[in-house]
Amino acid sequence: MPNKIQYLARRLKDSLTRTGELKLNQQNEKHDDVEDEKETDQASLLA
Repeated sequence: MPNKIQYLARRLKDSLTRTGELKLNQQNEKHDDVEDEKETDQASLLA
């Protein structure tokens, strides 16, 4: 059963990579990380 799950996950990842959506998701994650750092800095200034 895990082999089938891995196979489906790999196919999904391949199809997302082909359409470029995976790259967009990675860029969005980086952007979110920067916003999280800003919020952390503001919180530490308020403390």
